[in-house]
Amino acid sequence: MKKLKSGFWEMVLSLTLISALVAIMLGFSYIKTSVLVSDLAEKNRRDGILEVVVPNNINSSDYFIGESELIDESTLYNVYAISDSSLVGTAVVSSDNGFGGNLTIMFGFDTTGVITGYKVLEHSETPGLGAQVTDWFKRGTGVSSSGGYSYERKKTVMNFLFGKFAASAHNIIGLDMSAGKASLSKDGGTIDAITASTITSRAFMRALKKSYSAVNPNAAVDAATGATGSAADAETGATTVASDDSAQQPTLTFERKKRFLRR
Repeated sequence: MKKLKSGFWEMVLSLTLISALVAIMLGFSYIKTSVLVSDLAEKNRRDGILEVVVPNNINSSDYFIGESELIDESTLYNVYAISDSSLVGTAVVSSDNGFGGNLTIMFGFDTTGVITGYKVLEHSETPGLGAQVTDWFKRGTGVSSSGGYSYERKKTVMNFLFGKFAASAHNIIGLDMSAGKASLSKDGGTIDAITASTITSRAFMRALKKSYSAVNPNAAVDAATGATGSAADAETGATTVASDDSAQQPTLTFERKKRFLRR
């Protein structure tokens, strides 16, 4: 059999054809993969929004999410009921500088300003300390339900030793942001900071107030502590609900309940 001669141009042509074929295959793979990645990202975004706005019913077939809206530095998503197109709640993504870097959180609010949930989207906080921000502010009293003394027993011991007892309170789920000043106990509020992580806790609170301000532009935010109030009451820390001349808007107050530690 006669051996084929392969010159320089024949080799260039062969390599060009092979390279073109590989490029086409990679292009098709990229397009297909990018579509899958985009669909997955959209599903995760949708699931995250429903998780913080309607945590007890995240059946996606019951709701539709409006177009994103950028307000100041926050991104807002309105959630509507498919049955009657009524507004169910709002998810807002806000960021602030934590101890280790950027802290990005999605908060959920119902139509009256009550916090329905939150989800940390990005953080670089210290493991075991600031990293607890992912669930610290939705843990109830922060005491494990799997063990430990009961509330009454702890209260008796603490009263005997120190003459007082104060259960930890850092669960913000159900907090009515329109009812009053919401800030850390270290800043004159009632919410306990993450243990040994005040910087992270304050960043969390500032992000929360940014999110609420996006939902309610009348709310003023203290840049240092994240304390909220109306524009008129920014210095005193008091909070009022804006009213309309034609119709008085109802004010729903937040009734703080004592959370008992369970054995």
